[in-house]
Amino acid sequence: RAIKNPPCLFLIGINNDKDFQVPRRIIGAKGANMKRIVKQTEAKLRLRGVGSGYFEGTGQKESSEPLQLCVSCTSMEGYRTAVTNVEDLLKRVYEEYRQYCRDGGMDVPSLEINLSENQLVYSRFSAPGGGGGGGPCGGPCRLSL
Repeated sequence: RAIKNPPCLFLIGINNDKDFQVPRRIIGAKGANMKRIVKQTEAKLRLRGVGSGYFEGTGQKESSEPLQLCVSCTSMEGYRTAVTNVEDLLKRVYEEYRQYCRDGGMDVPSLEINLSENQLVYSRFSAPGGGGGGGPCGGPCRLSL
């Protein structure tokens, strides 16, 4: 049975601009980054929010929410692998952005993985070590890089 609500979303934390083009770096050339994660995990990934280029709803407009990557999967194993792969991808993009800022003489931001998990969906699964709702970060978390 498919999980309907995305159990996880990553707030990207970088505003899109025409030079750095964060959505293109996340998606990859011809969608390579997303396709690789989907192929390995069968997860559903959706980049949405301001600057995403993803038009949604009947009005076919970008969401006014901050740029985010939503992850959902029908299996817990696939979900955990997808989350790890997205974290690795974002760490690379964040390091590229820091270098972009250094090269451009801009302030280098302190970027961190900002992951929020849907506890209602996640509590259906048993976390390692007992108890439901554990997940990779035990719920909303921030991992400093």
